[in-house]
Amino acid sequence: MEFSEVKEYIDTIKDSERFKKLDEFTRMTRIKKDKDIYENIIYYVSTYQPQQNTNEFFQPDYAYFMKFLEQYLANEPATMHLQNGYVDLMNTLYLSQPRLFSGHAGNFLDKYMIMTDGSIYISKLPLNYRGNSGVTNAYCLYCPLIASYIAKHLDIECADVTLAKAHNGYRRILSKNFLRDNEEIVTYTDDEALISEHLNKMDEALRIRRFPENDIEKAEFEFIKQEFVSKLIGLKDQKADNSPLIVSTDEDGHRHVRMSPMFDLDYSFHIAKDMNMLVRKCDNGHTDIGSLIKQYIDYPGFKEFAQKSIDILDMKEIFRHVYEDTGIKAFEEYSNDDEMKKFVEFVDGNIQMAKETFSKLLQSERGER
Repeated sequence: MEFSEVKEYIDTIKDSERFKKLDEFTRMTRIKKDKDIYENIIYYVSTYQPQQNTNEFFQPDYAYFMKFLEQYLANEPATMHLQNGYVDLMNTLYLSQPRLFSGHAGNFLDKYMIMTDGSIYISKLPLNYRGNSGVTNAYCLYCPLIASYIAKHLDIECADVTLAKAHNGYRRILSKNFLRDNEEIVTYTDDEALISEHLNKMDEALRIRRFPENDIEKAEFEFIKQEFVSKLIGLKDQKADNSPLIVSTDEDGHRHVRMSPMFDLDYSFHIAKDMNMLVRKCDNGHTDIGSLIKQYIDYPGFKEFAQKSIDILDMKEIFRHVYEDTGIKAFEEYSNDDEMKKFVEFVDGNIQMAKETFSKLLQSERGER
């Protein structure tokens, strides 16, 4: 396909709102300030959507580009082609955002992707792909996927996570953007050492900004429930930026706030067990799930949430759901894989600790009576 065909089509759609929205994401018409709209599009397609099955570098794949545009303008549903349970990115239709426009997206960012339905995904590298991650265990690929299933099983909002294969079979972790229209992520705290400090500063910030009382109560309770999940999975990367709030404005101009869904769950389980990273502590200086239960046992609703969670969480069921949803064989055959069994053993150990903590608290209550 020649660019003349692309140019002719671009001329018919460039003023449409949907194309403008796509351009806002990709910047395809204005990457280079010294080039016009068409030169920029040629550069964009050559650099970010080149032909794959050729020995020549940076040959623009105009047929792929046009196919995407036509389906995107028609708001066609996104189609994720699967291969052995992994999204096959080589045969999935999407456009990429140039990395220079991705901001402070972190060391493990591969790319931001937009699908034909306008949904946006973040593609990340597994931790073992970077030498500075401190992780060499290839099973780290599964950490965010398993963690997301655990969180959702306990009715905790979490980013949708999918595993993918890119060029030459390289693995990727896909996370769907969870922001709704008119929402933005905000962090009102610093990297606090204590859970209670983070909670107190969050409460102070939200009250100063006069968010609705109901919103504040819900956000704070969600934060504590997320801490429960974090202790359950041994999350080791608890920077404030990974526990932000989401602010929005409704049709009447009223501002609202909610806790962000959980995300960035790569450093967790046995994979990160010996990592020296930021982990929010309980007031007793410990980071275990038992200490969290003791500290917040009287927080309204927490006792019921924690007890229900340890009663219903079954890692065998979690793995069964992952396999049924994805088809990834590792989750069906985990009992024959020592590394996969370590995920189960890790969570089961924390569930047992939680049960023992509740038992001791109950005995203490009976003793006081």
